[in-house]
Amino acid sequence: MGNHSTKHRALLYVRKSMVRHRRDEISPERQLAACRAAAEAHSWEAGEGEVYADAEGHRSGRTEEHRPAWQALKARLAVDPTVAAVVVNSLDRGSRSPKDFFNFLDLIHRQGVELVSVTEQFDTSTAIGRAFLAILMVIASLESDLASERVLDTIAHLKSRGIHWGRTPFGYTRDEDAIPQPDDNAPAVRECLAYYAPGGRGFSHVAEHLNNAGHRWRDLDGEPVPFDRYAVRSIISNVLIYAGWIPGTRGKDLDPSKAETFRELVQATGALPGLHPPLCDEELAEAVLLARRRRRALAPRRERYVYLLTPILYCAHCGQQLRGKWGSRQTGARYCHYTGARACLEAAGLDPAEVSGTHPAGELEEQVLGLLDIRLPPAVLADLRQVLAARMLARPENEELQARLGRLEGKLGRLRELYLEGDIDRDEYAMTRANLQAQADELRAELGAADYPLEAALARLGRMAGELRAGTPEQKRRLLGLMLDRLEVNAWGEITEAVPAEWARPLLADLGRLSDSGDPGDIKCPQGTLTSPNVAALLSLSGPPVPPGAV
Repeated sequence: MGNHSTKHRALLYVRKSMVRHRRDEISPERQLAACRAAAEAHSWEAGEGEVYADAEGHRSGRTEEHRPAWQALKARLAVDPTVAAVVVNSLDRGSRSPKDFFNFLDLIHRQGVELVSVTEQFDTSTAIGRAFLAILMVIASLESDLASERVLDTIAHLKSRGIHWGRTPFGYTRDEDAIPQPDDNAPAVRECLAYYAPGGRGFSHVAEHLNNAGHRWRDLDGEPVPFDRYAVRSIISNVLIYAGWIPGTRGKDLDPSKAETFRELVQATGALPGLHPPLCDEELAEAVLLARRRRRALAPRRERYVYLLTPILYCAHCGQQLRGKWGSRQTGARYCHYTGARACLEAAGLDPAEVSGTHPAGELEEQVLGLLDIRLPPAVLADLRQVLAARMLARPENEELQARLGRLEGKLGRLRELYLEGDIDRDEYAMTRANLQAQADELRAELGAADYPLEAALARLGRMAGELRAGTPEQKRRLLGLMLDRLEVNAWGEITEAVPAEWARPLLADLGRLSDSGDPGDIKCPQGTLTSPNVAALLSLSGPPVPPGAV
């Protein structure tokens, strides 16, 4: 499936599965060993640079958004002609989503790359292999859906019995019946709640107090680390649990503004009495909720920021869609990766200490809006219409139409001679001339017709450019999605690729041929040139130009 004299590398992908009700039985190390063995059996190179692992935490195969290594692997497939195959331990390690998997199959088919699964042993170079592969993916998706339903049923059952489900809250350890019991960190929880309850103290202030008192937080690996504001927020958000209840919502979704009292909040969140011993009484819990509600009421309210580029903005290194996110008061609105940029930057060979991979929203949006600020002088519009008419006349398929037009013009000339010599009267001349002239006009219109709806595209471009300059943020966001299909930005905030919408591509290509910095080829510009550099800049980011006549 491809030229193996140049395709000699195998990309190995491993993923630590998201399993809530049991251990992931196939570790990343075992997956990698099996994949290496398969690559060696095919004599493919598979060094450390060809290993892509989503093994930090648990990465669900139902989506690609939170798997930076998978995104980086796909990005490499698109640019590396030496890749012969992608090797996975099993198909569900690559994806549990049929839609994402079919898109991936299309990608490897275009690149001439094989997919090797150690467990299923399929060869995607045959039609039957691809068909069976699709069937297996549907079955894998069904199994994943059924597993999710079983997990949800298990959670509901345990909550109904008063057993806490999920990560064990700080200050507890579970006994043999999986019921949380207070541990050595329980005093830190009590002191945190008691110090926060009087009010007037933020999370960072409480964290400093706990650290000075000798208390330590527990990280994901169970190691003691200093408290920070996020650790304190976690304790405060779980106050219902520490008061002996099992909330019906997640702790981070708990909203103190939903109720005035502790009991009202229990009712509003659908909480149930828990079997675990409480670390605080309801009076202290209510004081904590009141203090948090007061601090939220005093917190400064910022205006809602409209992120103009979220539908179309992607990372140029890993291909992941970037999202708009509000940072601190200093950083403000910015665009960043959903899962953090570190894995993407490291995969691209960049140092996260030197470049952040996040971009200030205002600066990037201003750059894009400036790129699309296209104003067309009347002389350029006249040149554009003349160029399209000349191109249509020069088409080989129009030779017959031109010959017919020439014969009609010859008949018009002979008709005039007959009239001047008196061989026909005025009425016969006028009637015959009108008939021939109508036929010639029809041929000229057919010959001069544009190969795409030029006037409609010009009107649309002008209207959109004006609204992008003076419209509301919501209008600008909608219009950007109509003008661009995709926008890629690198780690330094530089636009590396801009893909115009399909309707605009032929028009922009013709404008580029008229611009000073473009390549006009055989097209001459009789009256003027497009002095604005925006069209040429946009085309330079859009890849190969649209051939003349392509719609």
